[in-house]
Amino acid sequence: MITHTLTHETLETLCRQSPVATIVIDPDKRIRLINPAAEKALELPSLTAVGRSLSDYEILRPIAEHLDTTPNGPGIQTTGLKLSASAEVTVQIIVALDISAANLSQVELVENLVHDLKRPAAVAKTLADMVQETGPLNQDQLVWLDRTRRKLLTMSSAINEVIDTFWMEVSGQLLWQQTDLVPIVQRLVREANDLAQMNGITLETELPENGCPALVDATRIQGAINNLINNAVKYSPNGGVVRVSLKHEGDSITFQVSDQGIGVLPEELERIFEPGYRVRNKETERIEGTGIGLTIVRTVVDKHGGKVFVHSTLGQGSVFGFTLPCKP
Repeated sequence: MITHTLTHETLETLCRQSPVATIVIDPDKRIRLINPAAEKALELPSLTAVGRSLSDYEILRPIAEHLDTTPNGPGIQTTGLKLSASAEVTVQIIVALDISAANLSQVELVENLVHDLKRPAAVAKTLADMVQETGPLNQDQLVWLDRTRRKLLTMSSAINEVIDTFWMEVSGQLLWQQTDLVPIVQRLVREANDLAQMNGITLETELPENGCPALVDATRIQGAINNLINNAVKYSPNGGVVRVSLKHEGDSITFQVSDQGIGVLPEELERIFEPGYRVRNKETERIEGTGIGLTIVRTVVDKHGGKVFVHSTLGQGSVFGFTLPCKP
């Protein structure tokens, strides 16, 4: 199961990579995990701390006392911990029944950790972009810079897929709100333009001039749209055109992305929505990905009462999209 793999391995990895001091405990306030940021800030090596109670350490007793006066079921809390009269550190406390079990509290946990990881990834991407502006670079330097930027974009995509997958398998609940889809599509197209330019792809849009209001879960729909745009860019050849369109017609809203990419065989069209399935041939060997993106798209759209669609011709390109019912 994807949930088991992500919870046991990816979730722990996210904790360890988070720049925020993070301690995972069980309901008995015994330390299950302490990340490097917490080890450094609190001077507590995880090798000896894991398995011991918070109250065993004088520096952690205020946290134990705080938890005594608050509900300490599965969930996440953030508190300030004084190191000295003039120094304080923010500590993230995760109370988990079982770090290898999927439950709703872990969605909140991963959302916080993903947010912590997005910031350094975004900063690294900005710094990489600035390198080229500092002065002329030779060809080898440009090649390495291009590879760095691609890896950072891949990392950002993977981070988004972690939280989307947790939501998909653990919660699946929607937070409905009236949302204009046009600004969301415009922003995602701008963000995808970095990868498009590196691949020699031209992005074109066809959007309603007066907006496209819809009752949706904006975060989840944004993830679905982002997956479709990025897939079209990744699977298009240099010099190709990717067209993104959004239409409000009658009782439905239609979003679609068309590309001039490698296309998909008819017998693979349905399988590409299966978790982990990827079209594998010589043309796709260079393309990185987890194979979960289209599964996320279909799940999000299904939960909104919509339908996904795909049309593809091998060697000529594909059209991926979805329709959503208009709701008052």
